[in-house]
Amino acid sequence: MPRSEPQTDKQMESLVKDLSTKGWGFLEMDKELVDLIPPMTKAITSFFNKDAEEKKAHQGPYGFGYSQVDHKEGLRILTGWRFSGTFSKSYKERLNPSQDSSNPI
Repeated sequence: MPRSEPQTDKQMESLVKDLSTKGWGFLEMDKELVDLIPPMTKAITSFFNKDAEEKKAHQGPYGFGYSQVDHKEGLRILTGWRFSGTFSKSYKERLNPSQDSSNPI
């Protein structure tokens, strides 16, 4: 038997409250961002399906890029203001000091 809408709303409110007290938050993504999910999922899946040596070529200093430990692997990247703002400029220079710092990595 399907649940009524008010019950679902109360359950969602309860979940949001419980997670919020633990430091979690919710956000609503706009359509432009949601439309990027399928191509990004395809690109990420393609990357993680590569052999280990090819993925290791994307390891970088300071914990950025590809990483792998016994039980997981991941990608750590700078985005938003950290990538384009003054915060990231010192990282860009440290990552590749010979590169013109006005160009993205």
